[in-house]
Amino acid sequence: MVHAAAVLISVAAFLVPQDVRARRVPPPVFEDYVLELRRGSELNYLRFTGHGSFWDNRLQLDDPNQPATRIRYFAEEDGIRFQILVFRGVVDRFATESQREQVPQELVAEFICRPGEPPVEVSRLWAFGLSELALRLVPALSEEVTPFRYDNLTNSVQLVEVEEFQDRLALRLTNNSEKGLIAVGISGSTRSSFPGSVLLAPGAEMEAPIHKKPRPSGEPPPVGLPTIQISCAVFEDYTFEGDPNEAAQFALRRWGNLIGLRKILPVFEELLKNPEPDAVATLEALFGRIQAVDTTPSARDNGQAVQFFSRHFSISPPEVADRLFGAAASSRRFLLDEINWNARRILESERPEGIWDYLQRTLERWQSRLQALREDFGE
Repeated sequence: MVHAAAVLISVAAFLVPQDVRARRVPPPVFEDYVLELRRGSELNYLRFTGHGSFWDNRLQLDDPNQPATRIRYFAEEDGIRFQILVFRGVVDRFATESQREQVPQELVAEFICRPGEPPVEVSRLWAFGLSELALRLVPALSEEVTPFRYDNLTNSVQLVEVEEFQDRLALRLTNNSEKGLIAVGISGSTRSSFPGSVLLAPGAEMEAPIHKKPRPSGEPPPVGLPTIQISCAVFEDYTFEGDPNEAAQFALRRWGNLIGLRKILPVFEELLKNPEPDAVATLEALFGRIQAVDTTPSARDNGQAVQFFSRHFSISPPEVADRLFGAAASSRRFLLDEINWNARRILESERPEGIWDYLQRTLERWQSRLQALREDFGE
């Protein structure tokens, strides 16, 4: 039976000296409310810890003239105190938290949001060329689940359970077939495993979140019930159930990743054999050299892909070539995003020298994925 449950907000712990006994009792607002944050027409819901901050993602840009925002928040007895800051400055992608704090920041507004009060609008951001913000506390979910429609185009994937959160639905799915699944299409997006691994083994279960689409405050809800759709299932041998076009797009992305990684990983390997004098210089060189790699599929690549997809899927040669080109280029972005995310945290840790071991293990992991793709497509 499909059923649903509401989940409330958790509270983070704080570190205190070992010789001090301390216990923090969170204000009731953490248990019953979340932050509704509106930036222009974009609406998001955020969970709280005791205190913290949200950095604008444009902090990654190396543009000293591009302003961006930072939102700091602190727990009060009856609400949350917010500070809205604007900053400018160049911040290296591998900057530590203390280095980020040194970026010049200007306090634009400070206020307290309390449950039941109207949104607090920060319109002064227009003076900096930024969209205004509106913040308010809204109740967390009740125990009554939002009704929805269910549409399943496959035979092997079954929906077992649904949990509703403030910003998403969490689906629990099971694989009723005798073959492992490497991809499942769910409500407009495809969930897949890494090459060489299985997403959902026979008889196993998995959880898949569906994020709710935000809408501006005051906009009426859409007419009709939202739909949860299981649109396709792709097995280890690339046979499929459900939507043939979605299954073909997934397989094309896999083949394009094969082409891109085949060109990128030798550059990665060569750099680790001859690294720069220090870790940051090596990382910068790695990003620069991988960005310079031409991942365009060759005529031979396109020809082999057309032969494969003509046997398994109904898709035209021009579309095969177009999809391969985009997927080959995206393999570079996926690799660099992973390194960027993890390298910064290692450099900020107590063992920054661990970056070398991390890079070697990352290379080996991606080489393993490349080998799995080669086996999948008979290369």
